Amino acid sequence: MSLEEHVEEIRAGIRAGRFANEASVSQGIVLRLLHALSWPAYDTRIVCPEFALEGRRVDFALCHPAYSTPILPPIPRESCHLFHGKAASDSTPSCHP
Repeated sequence: MSLEEHVEEIRAGIRAGRFANEASVSQGIVLRLLHALSWPAYDTRIVCPEFALEGRRVDFALCHPAYSTPILPPIPRESCHLFHGKAASDSTPSCHP
């Protein structure tokens, strides 16, 4: 399945109201897209769930290679009901367990 097909199915799911809570968004949108983009979504050394940053928590940090400085996907404010994130800063810590 192409990335475009994944996005279209996700759009249809949003319109149908299938993503009613954070867990369904994480599994049905975020992890699906990471997998479609060839990220090892189930390797927690690389896709770090519930990553702590500056006393807060972000849902996912992307660390490549494993345990390196994370990439925190910035999410536009209007999308915050679907996915919570924070842009990375120069002082971003590493993804060590």
